Amino acid sequence: YNQTANLWISIATSFTTNALYGVQDMGDGTAWVVGTAGYLYYGFDGGASWETKGVIANNDLFGVWFTSAVNGFAVGRNGTFVQTTDASASWSSIEVDGLSTQDLYDVRVSGDQIVAVGDQIVVMSEDGGSTWTSYLYEDENYTFHSSAISDSGTWVVGTQDDSKSVVLLYEAEEVIVEEVIVEEEVVDVEPPEAEQSNLIKLACSTEVEVDVNDP
Repeated sequence: YNQTANLWISIATSFTTNALYGVQDMGDGTAWVVGTAGYLYYGFDGGASWETKGVIANNDLFGVWFTSAVNGFAVGRNGTFVQTTDASASWSSIEVDGLSTQDLYDVRVSGDQIVAVGDQIVVMSEDGGSTWTSYLYEDENYTFHSSAISDSGTWVVGTQDDSKSVVLLYEAEEVIVEEVIVEEEVVDVEPPEAEQSNLIKLACSTEVEVDVNDP
């Protein structure tokens, strides 16, 4: 879609005959596209030129998201979840507890938050991929097709039993640290009572007669 011309422009796809499933516009005239057989494609010059980056996975790919020119993620069939940190020169698999053979359809990244969604599963990271948490929805039979990360939290949308719409919002738990100021208790201490000294009381006996002339 060309915003200047306010119309849709057809892009030649002569660079491949494969089915294409996922696309990300980088906002600078470049884009990434994924499709069947694990192929990745890179477009530039506003989509006028394309090049094949090759096969980056053994399964069909449905979603792609690059955070920069060198760092990106892709997801696809049979639990495919791969990452590159060198502009697609090499890709490595991301292992997550709970993720095995489920198809993944979408991946989104915002800052350190990453979310990937698919058949009966939502996979999330809040630290840039250092640790992962998976949420399984096998009993509910949810299939998630898309996601979005916003200030409100992480949204995922899909269907239940392919007949009902499902929208979930994951809100990050805000940890509030309260500063507790403990005031020093002032205790009134009464001074100890002074001990009475041992006083010696001298008294003159009235039974003794004293003469003034006595030495």
